[in-house]
Amino acid sequence: MASEWEELEKLTKEELIIELVKERTAHRDFLYAFQMLTYEHPIDRVPPYIVETEEDDALHEGQRTTDEWARRIALYAKSKSEDPEEYGYTDMFDYGINHDQADEVFDKMAEEGILDWDTADPRSRRFSGIIGRYADEVAEMSPEERERLRKEQGEL
Repeated sequence: MASEWEELEKLTKEELIIELVKERTAHRDFLYAFQMLTYEHPIDRVPPYIVETEEDDALHEGQRTTDEWARRIALYAKSKSEDPEEYGYTDMFDYGINHDQADEVFDKMAEEGILDWDTADPRSRRFSGIIGRYADEVAEMSPEERERLRKEQGEL
């Protein structure tokens, strides 16, 4: 099994930058959660509080970057996703992108056909008209079964 250094050595400079920001974001999130835990549940020997600057607090919500970097991050995050078929803009949050930019970049790339919306989204190329079902699954159903599922969802 290769060491962590050997694994990282294989990454490009771009991939290393993205991974670094992802880890910094995870570290900030951990520090924030730890600070909240020690504040909300003090014990006799409270560890020293983490001193955060206003800049650190702002970074906790993610950052805005150039659209070029956001696009790179979107593609990289998808390549690392546990389920690339259901990859969405929220998967970019772990990489330090803020909500608004992640949503904007994801929608733009989906409109360009580079990414695809969630299967439950009618804009998805895989949307079947029945939430939670892929188009190929629905195509294999009998017309009666399709109609029954559409009626059930219409009642929700």
